[in-house]
Amino acid sequence: MKTGSSCVVVIPVHKDRPSQNELVSFMQCFNILGAQPIIVLAPRGLNMEAYKVVVPSFAIIYIDPIWQASLPGYNKLKVSLFFYELFKQYKWLLTYELDAFVFKDELDYWCNQDFDYIGAPWFEGYENPISTRITGVGNSGFSLRNVQTSRRLLKRIAFLKKLRSFWFKSRLQALVRFHKLLAISMNYFQIRSIEKINDLMFDKQVNEDAWWALHVATAFSDYRIAAVTDACRFSFDTQPSFLFKKNGNQLPFGCHAWARYEPLFWEPFVTAFNKYQKPVS
Repeated sequence: MKTGSSCVVVIPVHKDRPSQNELVSFMQCFNILGAQPIIVLAPRGLNMEAYKVVVPSFAIIYIDPIWQASLPGYNKLKVSLFFYELFKQYKWLLTYELDAFVFKDELDYWCNQDFDYIGAPWFEGYENPISTRITGVGNSGFSLRNVQTSRRLLKRIAFLKKLRSFWFKSRLQALVRFHKLLAISMNYFQIRSIEKINDLMFDKQVNEDAWWALHVATAFSDYRIAAVTDACRFSFDTQPSFLFKKNGNQLPFGCHAWARYEPLFWEPFVTAFNKYQKPVS
């Protein structure tokens, strides 16, 4: 493990009986990124023996099971200050869910690009794409984010929520006045879109990657999302064969949902990494 690393790899796990594909992903993370700090994030009380069969020793942070008991709970975790405070000693955090797969250790390179958030491209239709039109960047399953920027913006959003709550309790015509206040303070808070600030104020239920990559990135001018060309070199999710061609027939740093989207495309690449056939020492 690197000492004094500015990046941590976080593997969220939530079940004591991972599938074979999940163990493949788990081992591959340690095989390729083992020189980096890797922390498994698990619900308190989870039996970890199945993971230790293939990777005998690793760091674990246990958290309240409520965070990982459901998809809404997990989404709330990833937009909570609590989550980023767990890793505040690092500048960068790579989320590596167990349907991800990493091909090469380019982590330092991507940290040096200084994006606040980068993940695989999204297509029209998102999880069920209906075309090859790329609509944005940000799939979270294999994603890199700036911990310090995330902490700063979450604190800013919390402050704006408190300000809004105070204004509504103590003023008439509160909505109009609050919007005027936001308009006056746009430069101070580096607000790009008051409409998107309203979305954040009302906690609309969206997946956490869309919350960061679409809402926060649109609301604040000091949140830097990677461009599509960079995202294609970083990760694939849906439509991997299309992205492979777009990327000059080159594999990205890693991918997400390799067993879900076009598994026949991924099979020769995943199989080529024969290291996963034996436990990590």
